[in-house]
Amino acid sequence: MKAAAVLLLGVSFAGGAAAAGAVDITYGYHPYWTGAWYGVILKQKELWKKHLPPGSKVKFEPHLTGPPMINAMLADKMHIGTMGDMPSLVLTTKGKIADLRLVSVTMFSNGRHCERLVVSKSAPDFQDYKAATQWLNGKPFAYHRGTCANRITESIIAKGGFKPSEIVIMPIEVITSNFQAGKLSAAMMWEPHARRQVDLGYAKYAPVAPQWNEKDANFTSMRQDFIQKNPEAAVGWMKAEIEALQFLISNPRESAKLIAGELTGYDEKTVWSALYEVD
Repeated sequence: MKAAAVLLLGVSFAGGAAAAGAVDITYGYHPYWTGAWYGVILKQKELWKKHLPPGSKVKFEPHLTGPPMINAMLADKMHIGTMGDMPSLVLTTKGKIADLRLVSVTMFSNGRHCERLVVSKSAPDFQDYKAATQWLNGKPFAYHRGTCANRITESIIAKGGFKPSEIVIMPIEVITSNFQAGKLSAAMMWEPHARRQVDLGYAKYAPVAPQWNEKDANFTSMRQDFIQKNPEAAVGWMKAEIEALQFLISNPRESAKLIAGELTGYDEKTVWSALYEVD
């Protein structure tokens, strides 16, 4: 992990001069997605306590993917959420139901976290992306609907990257179990799921083409009524995010230990490799 930064988006946090009162926040975070691992650090190090008004409380609600967080935010059951690019962008189209805002970009990469082309362990060792895509042609290909893997796969196919015999829609946990059972040829996965399958010997990475030029990102979103009612808390949350990202950059070993403790079936080595290893 070479660098990380919070890019604040165009949202006004203007508020009154009166001292801010305590707030109760429900925060949706994504422990099984490297792009949102700062949320685990924010929780485990309790960084929010020094930045929110005294007496504030935070309920940390883990989710396996982004779409369920969209529903929770629309239903006013969640105030702040962190999720990958596709669900985050979908979230902004729901203005007729609720005003949800993207307030920061907490991760951006050249496909390092979500453009993870994974193939069965029985696949050849491809010398380059051309050999990989030739092998992919005519085979079923899996992804989890509504995620960055969905977006990236459809974009690559539209660019003529490869031509699968069919697209198989299945949840990420079913993709992993099918690799383990030897029932799946190929899939687009995000980290750390991909790294775990590779480390366990059930699958391996396949090369991707630079000219596909796929990016991935993670965003923080907030309900606009929460921002307007609690501007100091909204700003404080952003400060806590920045501190969490700085911690990830400066303390990779401790970060890997904290994150591994939050996950089921992951050791520190796999966590470290998924986030910090340079391809």
